[in-house]
Amino acid sequence: MELHHLQAFVLAVELGSISAAARRLGKHQSQVSQWISHLEADLGLALFNRSGNHSQLSEAGQQLLERAQLLVDQSQQLTDAALALSRGQPTSLRVGVEHFVPWPCLAPAWAHAAKQLPHLKLISRQGERDSLLQQLTQGQLDAILLCEESSLHYPEYGYQRLGSFAEVLAVAAQHPLALGDEPISCERLSLYPELILSQHEDESIAGLYSPQWLAFGSLSGLLQCLEQGMGYGFVPLPCITTELAQGRLRCLTSQVEPRPILRRVELLWRPGLALQPWGATLLQSLSQHHHFQS
Repeated sequence: MELHHLQAFVLAVELGSISAAARRLGKHQSQVSQWISHLEADLGLALFNRSGNHSQLSEAGQQLLERAQLLVDQSQQLTDAALALSRGQPTSLRVGVEHFVPWPCLAPAWAHAAKQLPHLKLISRQGERDSLLQQLTQGQLDAILLCEESSLHYPEYGYQRLGSFAEVLAVAAQHPLALGDEPISCERLSLYPELILSQHEDESIAGLYSPQWLAFGSLSGLLQCLEQGMGYGFVPLPCITTELAQGRLRCLTSQVEPRPILRRVELLWRPGLALQPWGATLLQSLSQHHHFQS
């Protein structure tokens, strides 16, 4: 079985005829027909039902088409990766995302970047702020997205503010806090466990309002336990829109935080990334196609 035999088969199906596939490949129709016949002989199956000058994809051809397309695509990816390496281009770009940054806001930008850079692997890594900054400094990441803190100047990195998202106090609809009056006092919050996002294991980490707290290493784990009524937590609003609409979670107001908290998101990247075509494309996608609030 030869790769160009598979390519001829896939193109004939995608373009609607063997003659169209031959024109795309710059070959005579007889040559492409012979390639497909050789493939059928190797497989021991007829890929087309032939009648006169007309050919129609057979049932076996329909079942094998997707696998053939995958092999052809993988071959092209291998060729593109080898070409990139020969030119000194990367084969992947790595982006770190702080745990609390909501993926529903980032996903459109990520999808746009993947479409614009089809020959590169886009790798995302989630982690805590200090760890991501260290990985960026050491060259293990190309860019990172963080929730903004007090430091607004990063002379060693490229820097851009992207926007913001709302953080809200949420509980399960059946939780006792959801059944009382609002705004909720700090004294009342202290009666129930607070769910916090943290990967630290030492006792220096604690809840904001309650002596009882449960720490989670991932936002998804925190949200699942929040919905089970294990306590309350401050979470990104974009991550719970479905649960709120379906009545499984409720947003509350507290005396300390009567309104949603706006968390700004910042994008940092390694020096020189913006000067590379693929790096500039990645940064443009992240900065222009996200769904954070402006």
